[in-house]
This record gives sequence, C-alpha cells and structure tokens, in this order.
Amino acid sequence: MLIPYVFVTVVWLIPISLLLFHTGWQKIINNYFLCTGPEQLWFLWMLFDVFVIIWPMRNLMLKNPLLGWVLAVVFYGIGIVGKGRLPNVFCIWTACQYVPFFFIGMRIRVKEENRENLVIGKVPWFLWIVADLIVFAGTKIVGMNNGTVWSMVSIGFNLIY
Repeated sequence: MLIPYVFVTVVWLIPISLLLFHTGWQKIINNYFLCTGPEQLWFLWMLFDVFVIIWPMRNLMLKNPLLGWVLAVVFYGIGIVGKGRLPNVFCIWTACQYVPFFFIGMRIRVKEENRENLVIGKVPWFLWIVADLIVFAGTKIVGMNNGTVWSMVSIGFNLIY
C-alpha cells in the first residue's frame, strides 16, 4: 500500500503541486508526508492503517464476533472523536472509521468459507436499493437538525449509510 503511495506522491502529486499550483513546501509536507490531505491517495494510507489496526486483533475478533463488533464500533467512535480534535496525520482517524466495514468483510468471508447462510444473500436486490434510499434520506434529514441528540443520531445514520 505504501509503495504506490510514495511513487505516485513523488512522481505525480508533488511535481504537479509545485509546478501548477505553486504549493509551498510546508503544505506539501503536511499534505503528502504527514498524509493530512493526500488528495486522491488517502485510501492507500487508510487501508494500510486498517491492516495495522486489525492484524493484532484479527483472531480474537473472528473467534468472538460479539467482541469483534464491539471493537469495530469503538474504533469507529475513536475515529469520530479523533477527527474532531486532532489532525488526521497518516489518515489514522479515517482508518478508525473504516474498521467496522473491514470487520463486516471479514465476517462475510468467514461465513462464505464455512458455507454458512448469509442474510444478505436472501434479501432481493431492489430492497437493498430501497433501504439505501431510506438511510440516505434519514442521514440528510438528521443532518439538518442541531443539538447533541441529533449529532448522536447522525453518527449512527452515517455509520449505517
């Protein structure tokens, strides 16, 4: 993950930023070397971070799915709190917010390998679209309101969405 990031950053992003946008070195260091605004390459750092976060806990999360869900949601919360209070250096807060989705993928893979029935396979495709539209509308409606309760509901809607 990091090799393509470094290559594209050095060969593409830094020269373009310097030549076309006259970006200063301070911003280049913050954006690309500290990875606080790595343009289109943010996902490479995020994936690397997710692997670093998940790898030590992988066996524990797979053996005890309930604990895995709790840890995934805790990391999601850490990502939200961290992003609001500290710089997103090396996309760590973004990675924390993606841990639940990585865990979902791990669970799906384990169930498929064990030939267990998956709930997602029993739901017709058009119901997934309807559910997506409902959650999208709910996210937008909740986002228009202010207050602590609405903020908490918004976090939950964004996680589901």
